[in-house]
Amino acid sequence: MPQTHEHVEKHIFKRKPRKCPVCGAASIAKIQYGMPAFNPEFERKLAEKKVILGGCIISDDDPSWGCTECESVFYKVGGAHKFLSND
Repeated sequence: MPQTHEHVEKHIFKRKPRKCPVCGAASIAKIQYGMPAFNPEFERKLAEKKVILGGCIISDDDPSWGCTECESVFYKVGGAHKFLSND
């Protein structure tokens, strides 16, 4: 049986988008990679969906932001991340 692959569009931006280009929601959060320091401020950001946990395995092609409504992800031009920073 032949394998089929869906085409997935990669959304690339210079800065965090204001609205999701997929669903139109205005709830775009920074994706946090590495092991963050869990403190009250960081937990508040998680609860308010201002940050999304991206995991500990980090590559050179990880998204920088994500939509908290439809879970689409967005990449930054150049792929720069802030690792382990709760900013």
